[in-house]
Amino acid sequence: MTNETPQENFSAAPEINLSAFRVLLVDNDSAHVFAMTESLERIGFLCVSATSGPEARS
Repeated sequence: MTNETPQENFSAAPEINLSAFRVLLVDNDSAHVFAMTESLERIGFLCVSATSGPEARS
């Protein structure tokens, strides 16, 4: 057991380059797609979005 607090232990975690991960967002509500895309891109993910299943498959 260590004397580290959970916060100290968390800060020691390696950084992950989230831009290596691509997220496909599909929702029939374009406002939801926009909000989720903005949120995920802000933390570093690359996002591809669609508003329907057929659009997502193309």
